[in-house]
Amino acid sequence: MRMGKVFDLFFAAGVVWLRDEPADDFVEKVRNVVDDAQVFDADSILDWDVFDAALMNAVLAVRASRQRARTLSNEVLMRLAATTQISEAIAKFGLKPGSKRAVFLVLGNSREQVEEKAAKVLSLAGGEETDLPKNPDQTRFAELYGVTEKVYKSVQAKTSIEALKLAIMQKIATTLI
Repeated sequence: MRMGKVFDLFFAAGVVWLRDEPADDFVEKVRNVVDDAQVFDADSILDWDVFDAALMNAVLAVRASRQRARTLSNEVLMRLAATTQISEAIAKFGLKPGSKRAVFLVLGNSREQVEEKAAKVLSLAGGEETDLPKNPDQTRFAELYGVTEKVYKSVQAKTSIEALKLAIMQKIATTLI
């Protein structure tokens, strides 16, 4: 699990196995037990850098009163999807019926509060953490974000996956300006 602080906001994020539990049931449990939390399909997140960029962008938008969503956790979802439509963000990054892993995000005003919320989410998922998928499918993520190969090939980076990541982060940062 990852924990951190952005300005005066604490957060925890991690990846959990869903086991045999339907995704809808897990989402409902989290909503009923933990306030200001969000869950995402782990297979839709390229890596933690992209996730962190969306989180930071969402926090900056809220601090500047430029958010589009009612809650910070939904703002993160929309920023991660690089869209202004919550329904599109859910379709792209929400848990799907066949999801096997979920990324969770909990937010709070203190480290203790966030630790407690994260522990509840972990408990709801059976307590076993995992990590984001390794070796992401570059073509799939380029399509998910609508980033053409021509665009990310023009980005200066050591590898094409790093170039794609930077292009996605730029899209996250500029979509909702």
